[in-house]
Amino acid sequence: MNDKNDLKLLIERAKKICKNESDKLYLEYDIDFSFDHFDGEVKTLFVRESNASNNPVTYEILENLSEDIKTMVNKRWNIGIIYEEADFYETINQ
Repeated sequence: MNDKNDLKLLIERAKKICKNESDKLYLEYDIDFSFDHFDGEVKTLFVRESNASNNPVTYEILENLSEDIKTMVNKRWNIGIIYEEADFYETINQ
């Protein structure tokens, strides 16, 4: 097996871990996010907060996800958050 296939398998494992944590946090705290992408250059798994999320995604709330990624996938990987911007027109006219 080559490095590219190994990385694909690690990313698939990370996606599953992310999905499980997302489901759990959605039920517990009404936080909605999903796996977005992995950037190998900075070794960071990015999650994207959904506009439908009633509570913000924070690094503190993602501590379990970060720990799981570090123990089950790669200890050098970090978590990054991409926030969805509210539509500017809706924001200024409410």
